[in-house]
Amino acid sequence: MMANSGLDPRAKLLLLGLAGLWAVLLEQPGSLGICAGFALIALCLSGGKPKHILGAVAGLALAVWGFALLQAVFYQQVPRTAWFAWRPETGFWNRVLGADGLALYREGFLYGVTQGLRLVLAIGSGLAVAFSTDATALLRGLRFYRVPYGVAFMAVTSLRFLPLLGREVATAWQAARMRGFSPYRCAPWTTGAVALSLLRPVLSSCVRRASVIAASVTSRGFTPEGAGSTLAGPELRPAARHLSRAVVTLALLTTALLLAAKLLHFAYLNEVYYHSDLRPVYEFVRKWL
Repeated sequence: MMANSGLDPRAKLLLLGLAGLWAVLLEQPGSLGICAGFALIALCLSGGKPKHILGAVAGLALAVWGFALLQAVFYQQVPRTAWFAWRPETGFWNRVLGADGLALYREGFLYGVTQGLRLVLAIGSGLAVAFSTDATALLRGLRFYRVPYGVAFMAVTSLRFLPLLGREVATAWQAARMRGFSPYRCAPWTTGAVALSLLRPVLSSCVRRASVIAASVTSRGFTPEGAGSTLAGPELRPAARHLSRAVVTLALLTTALLLAAKLLHFAYLNEVYYHSDLRPVYEFVRKWL
């Protein structure tokens, strides 16, 4: 929905906020997976560079897998069903792992997938907005929601600064490779030490660039109080305005229904309010939300 489709930047920011709310309210992997899928579709259609989109999707996939694997190993709640278990009775590994040994638990894996999908929904939606929205339009959208101009300006500048940071990291890494460093021929601690040593040149370059940007903004007479007049931009076409209003109306209505269903289910669980005619709602919330 937030892809490069001519939506109003204010609508995109509102949808981004609703996506974060849904990531908190939803608890079932199925519903979270559907919403995360929409976020990934929006990310893929956002108009960003293919390598950036592929990198973001790969990073999110690794994050979900990492959450799932860690929770599958360290899950401590009950009940839990072991997919795989290795419990050495004696020796070194018995002293290291203890009586529980090493196991992968199904409930922990599902819990980790759920937390990972929350991350995909929130971050995927944010990246879709960042890739599909011009900096000036994004600044106008933030100002519409009464975000202080200084905060909005720093947020937009940070988004524009991230690609530069990525290029600086790539340049520093390439310089280390040209000097003979290879992560495939070194011990893991050596690779970590080299990576830490690259932080100084990268941070130094970022500080220099930030100083240049600050000097440029100051020399042009930047003042947060008088910046409102500089935010005028091209008006949306009527079709784009109608589409934005329709999407926002549908999203707000769906969110209101979700909140109402969750509140009714919460009242039922805590014996605050119950009505027999609402049993389909309770069952739907329990299975899907």
